[in-house]
Amino acid sequence: MWMTDPGCHNTVIRAWESNPDGLPMYRTTKKLKKCKKMLKKWSKAHFGYVTRKIKKIKELLWKAEEDLVRTGDIQEVVRLKSELNLLIDREEQMWHQRSHVKWVQSGDQNTKFFHNTVTQRKRRNFIRGVRDEGGVWQNNEEVFSTLFTDYYTRLFTSSSPQELD
Repeated sequence: MWMTDPGCHNTVIRAWESNPDGLPMYRTTKKLKKCKKMLKKWSKAHFGYVTRKIKKIKELLWKAEEDLVRTGDIQEVVRLKSELNLLIDREEQMWHQRSHVKWVQSGDQNTKFFHNTVTQRKRRNFIRGVRDEGGVWQNNEEVFSTLFTDYYTRLFTSSSPQELD
């Protein structure tokens, strides 16, 4: 999420511009610590409280849409919608990253989180049925398994090896 914002790059550059005294490894450690501190501060100021900001922008958008009806000025509505979309994208990235971190931490440790994740993935990947060549919905597993097998058998037996490349 941070990498999508140019402020991250600028913050890292400012942190690495410092020139502490000492041996190279000591200087590197000091720069890393300064970078961490500056990124935390920048993140809190720039990305912190995304959910609260979304709520506030929605309220402002509601008022701007009411004003639009009276005044006909659409610029503020467009600006707020654009800002709201940006914040929603950030929130989505944040939750995606948090779920990945949670997965890395919990992983396959026979936890409730792991079982919920696997169950959700199984539901999402489960094929309930397919349409056959006649357009009829087939939800019998044996029937649509045969349809898949026949389709790929025909595909690979009728194609020359050069066509598959």
